[in-house]
Amino acid sequence: MGIVEFPTRFGLNSQTVINNVFIDTSTTGKYDLYPLINGFSDHDAQLLILKKGQRKEKECYTYIKRKINKYTIADFQLKLSHETWEQVFDENDVNKIFNSFLNIFLRIYYSSFPLIQAKNKMNQNSWITPGIITSCKHKRELYKELQNNNNNATLASYYRDYSKILSMVTRKAKIIEHDKLILNSHNTVKTTWGIINKECGKIKKRSEIQALKVEGKKITDQQTIAETFNEYFIAIAENVERQSKNSIINDDNDNMDSHTYFMEQAFTKPYRSMELKCTTTKEIERIIKSLKTKNSYGYDEISTKILKISCPFISSPINYICNKMLFWGVFPDRLKYVIIKPLHKNDDRSEVSNC
Repeated sequence: MGIVEFPTRFGLNSQTVINNVFIDTSTTGKYDLYPLINGFSDHDAQLLILKKGQRKEKECYTYIKRKINKYTIADFQLKLSHETWEQVFDENDVNKIFNSFLNIFLRIYYSSFPLIQAKNKMNQNSWITPGIITSCKHKRELYKELQNNNNNATLASYYRDYSKILSMVTRKAKIIEHDKLILNSHNTVKTTWGIINKECGKIKKRSEIQALKVEGKKITDQQTIAETFNEYFIAIAENVERQSKNSIINDDNDNMDSHTYFMEQAFTKPYRSMELKCTTTKEIERIIKSLKTKNSYGYDEISTKILKISCPFISSPINYICNKMLFWGVFPDRLKYVIIKPLHKNDDRSEVSNC
């Protein structure tokens, strides 16, 4: 049944009902309906209060992060300055050396930067200034006054002019804020598209894949899901390698214009032996300082920002590790770890091939 029984649009000389709400009173029970004056247009909103029904819980907009400020950074640097790295320099095995270094570094990192709960501010519009809020409040007051004085042409003209100016000010404030975000961004393309999608209402929340279909069975165990993704992507790499080898064989058999034939003719002489020079702490520090300052990190939570902060205190053990890697020809196992987050592309989320 329709429940709106009051005017929802007010003109200078008329009042009309152009909106309506239909509900099933047999399931909703009692309700209250009030006009809601928004002050943004000549159309009023309607506030519907249902007396009975399941209350939807508010979404949680909090997240866990490390407490990183000038005080915790000072504590972190102080603890690093007291570290001698004896366990690193006493070892000769590359994996043991790196494990000792990373364990000590993470222990200090975790103790200096504790986990805290923070509020998500992504949904807040920083361009809404106190002045804009005050002006919007005044506009609503003018709108209410205009409803009580429909025949006041002077007030109506003033309200229209005030609305135009406020609209222009808010539009300019958004432009300034967006320009500031793009100017201070390390990835201008990503930031620009983020702003465009937000203005178009296309921001989607990324949710983790909770289940997969494997051989007709539904899998919900997260460890099994991870192993399934690993096997799938490893198989893709093997197929690509197999196709590449077959392509090389076919090229060799087809004609002399193939790329493999060209490579064989271009490098008829044997390659010279490769000579690797030892690294220095100065070189390590120069490389760390040349990295872009970012807050993103991998499984170990160490960002380039943290590396730059700790550079003077870790350049010596890192230099020792690099030289041992070059001498033994071994790459540390823990540097091979990576976090892979499959993103759903389209169609069924539970199909591995759609990620």
